[in-house]
Amino acid sequence: YLRPETEPSAVLEQYKNVLQTLKSKIDSLDCNHIFIPPDIARILYEKYHYLTNKDTDIQLQSLSISDLKQEMQKIKDRLDDIRCLDTTDIKTIPNELPYKSGLPTITDFDTAYQIFTDLDMVFRAGERLNFYIWRRLYNEANDDLLYKIADAGSKHTTYKAFVLKLRSRIKQILEQIKHDKDKAHIIEPWLEDYWNALQPYYKLLETTNYTQSLQKLVDAYNATFSNIKIPHPELLQKTQSKPKFTSETENTISKSNSIPEPPILTERPNFKTHADALAYVKKVDRFLRAVKRRIYDLLWEPNLDPELRRQAFSAFRTYDAEVNDLISTLQSNLRTRQIDPDLANVMIEDLIAATQPYTDIADLLEYEPTPEDLAEEVIMRFSEAEPPTSHYLLKSWTPIEKIVRRCYDAPSKWCVYSEKKDPKTGKRKKLGGPYDTKQEALKRLRQIEYFKRINKARRRPPKSWFDRCVESVKRKNKNIKDPAALCAWIWYYWMSPSAKRKYAS
Repeated sequence: YLRPETEPSAVLEQYKNVLQTLKSKIDSLDCNHIFIPPDIARILYEKYHYLTNKDTDIQLQSLSISDLKQEMQKIKDRLDDIRCLDTTDIKTIPNELPYKSGLPTITDFDTAYQIFTDLDMVFRAGERLNFYIWRRLYNEANDDLLYKIADAGSKHTTYKAFVLKLRSRIKQILEQIKHDKDKAHIIEPWLEDYWNALQPYYKLLETTNYTQSLQKLVDAYNATFSNIKIPHPELLQKTQSKPKFTSETENTISKSNSIPEPPILTERPNFKTHADALAYVKKVDRFLRAVKRRIYDLLWEPNLDPELRRQAFSAFRTYDAEVNDLISTLQSNLRTRQIDPDLANVMIEDLIAATQPYTDIADLLEYEPTPEDLAEEVIMRFSEAEPPTSHYLLKSWTPIEKIVRRCYDAPSKWCVYSEKKDPKTGKRKKLGGPYDTKQEALKRLRQIEYFKRINKARRRPPKSWFDRCVESVKRKNKNIKDPAALCAWIWYYWMSPSAKRKYAS
């Protein structure tokens, strides 16, 4: 039977034409503010410049034909969604920024709290503008401007982390002194530091607005953050130190609906007991639950685009299911002491890496994003992140103690052995080692399991259209005697006249 074969170069040419159509649609819109769906913007940014390169040496082996076809169809379906934004949809900067020349004298707690609220408004407005600039850069796939702004963006990220720590410390102090308002003088030096830290945001908000072109916005951003001085380490240490009070009794921080601080470790996890490891996992679980609660609240806003909401939930729930599986596996095994602390440390290290997208979203939630901004950020963070895999180590038929154990030839070292024994020697085959610690051997076992699944997926041959057609015919009608002949006839029927003449000859 004749089996249709797809020509990679032909598909690539079709893909280039579709991308050119997409780029032409964007260029034809005569406006400064264009809405591009996040999934289309990612395709445009990642592959437009690569596929339109004049170099003919394109590695077709690295491109999946099926993925290209799916992306082509997605671009065609969403082409009409690309449009100019209404002026009512564009955010604005406050007309009058408070405390440009300096802070007033703090006389009581209410004045201090109002100053903090006004300064916080400046910080959130500046971060919303920064988020808008970066989102437009990715939407318009402007590599030249992205390269120009890269260094300033890196410095801005470090600087924003410092401002967030300082802001969090001020909120804690305000919570502690709100019942003892005679101590309002304690907050004054902290608000001075906060005002000084917000000077770059004042500068950016005074020189830009949302109606400017992308080139002007990038120039203003670059001028603000490219030469910014990272705060001195002593000031960074100050934000982490506990404030001292003259009174003997301190007011505890009241519980609120805010997101707790992420449980960050300064070094690799090295818990000695099951109780310590379980306590840390519970802290991570509380942090993730708080972030997820805020994500759900914003994504269910009634004015959010339903298609954007669907894409955000799809990316988030797929990743979150794996993280929840890892947390539940860790908690159940730590409570029953079915795993030793060394294996728990390896799995906790995997959990810490998996919480990075949640930490990024928590930073974004600090300056109260719109539901649209949050949905786009959720799609970008969770669709590109690699889900955790260490919980699959506990689903093996062979106990972990028989795979990772003391070496046969060196009892003081640790080795990784195969699940099945060699029938000749009666021993398991060594897959890695010797290692000084059991934790290193467990890490090697995790790598072996990961690459085993990758190689298994690569060895699986891709199914052609003809194979899928035969399987579909067999599944729908088991009485057909020759499903391959039917598929061949279907393929020949839909073939072009020129191809029919070619195969007939």
